[in-house]
Amino acid sequence: MLERGKNLDVNHWAISNIDIQGYYRVAIRLAGATTRNISINNFLINGVSSDSNPSHCFKGGVQIYEAAHHITLQHGRVINNVGDCGSSYQQGDGIEADDRQGLPHHLTFNDLVVENSGDANFDLKADFVTMNNIISLTQSNTRFAYKFWSYDRYLCTRCSAYGNYSYLITLNSAVGTFFDFEPIFDIANGQYIEERMYLPMKTIEHKVPILVLK
Repeated sequence: MLERGKNLDVNHWAISNIDIQGYYRVAIRLAGATTRNISINNFLINGVSSDSNPSHCFKGGVQIYEAAHHITLQHGRVINNVGDCGSSYQQGDGIEADDRQGLPHHLTFNDLVVENSGDANFDLKADFVTMNNIISLTQSNTRFAYKFWSYDRYLCTRCSAYGNYSYLITLNSAVGTFFDFEPIFDIANGQYIEERMYLPMKTIEHKVPILVLK
């Protein structure tokens, strides 16, 4: 974990063959503008919790904060990031990037499975994001397969979503480009609710159900 608010020079790290399970808050956090050129390969991150091993409400598998950049995650699985939030809004993201105190950029995600998050499997406030061969799964009630915010350069090639989501793709004042998107299962038992509109994004080969918030 590279904690927020630190001034550490972390450059050209390659980390492989990781198995992290049963953490309270977050498995991997990368933070700071001098955190860059990081490659994480071949990993399993499993946030499974229990009554004797509870989770923080804002639980996350991988968090990228405070302008960390040129980060690559590949050949991995991130599962079961569900916060224990009581009656509050259900939190928990599989892979999260946040732009408070600095914009993360140049993030690459290759050959990943992200599954069973409380809120979103991907919740990204970042720029220059490239995603390839991504599977987003839920076996319960993950709200969002892909949630992108505020920026114009999200590219997702051969991405898919499987399960009962509230929304497959949500763009919050963002522009996403999806090639070969495959919603393996439609949500809400195959019925599109009114807010789940078919709208073209900047470039798209297949129209998919998305929610666009301006």
